[in-house]
Amino acid sequence: MTTAANPSSLTSWIQSGFTTLYSFDTTASQFQSSFDGLFSADAKIRVNHQLVSSESFQTDVKDRDAAAIDSSIVWKEIIEVPASESQAGTEIVAGWFVVTRYLKFLILDAPAETIETIAFSAKVAQDPSVKSGDKKRIVELFQTVSDQAAPIHLPGIGGTSITATAA
Repeated sequence: MTTAANPSSLTSWIQSGFTTLYSFDTTASQFQSSFDGLFSADAKIRVNHQLVSSESFQTDVKDRDAAAIDSSIVWKEIIEVPASESQAGTEIVAGWFVVTRYLKFLILDAPAETIETIAFSAKVAQDPSVKSGDKKRIVELFQTVSDQAAPIHLPGIGGTSITATAA
């Protein structure tokens, strides 16, 4: 098993691909190129245990940036199960990361923020439909996604502060 402290090329590949997909400044062509290089054409994608189409998944990821002016991605943990320990010919990479989006809307003269926590498990295999280059692709993805508004820190009387969160 490999962890984020000692990333393999597969772990780095997953991190790079997801970072490109979830970055605010990714162009439409970069997004599509990254998606096509990361997922097989017939990948099974489940978000919060609901099967979604590849097109629906892509639209959802892109739409989350509609009101954003910037974003940051922090990887919290990532593990890898090599092919010798998983099903023959496949590897599994799992982990979680946090996407913070800074929105166009201001709260107390600062951009509003949303925090999206994503836990994932990806099955990676060689895709025979890829004609050249690297043939590894995600063939199955499970994602659990939680969205939250960032807490708002309001100045209080006497130097104390009050933290408010959206319900």
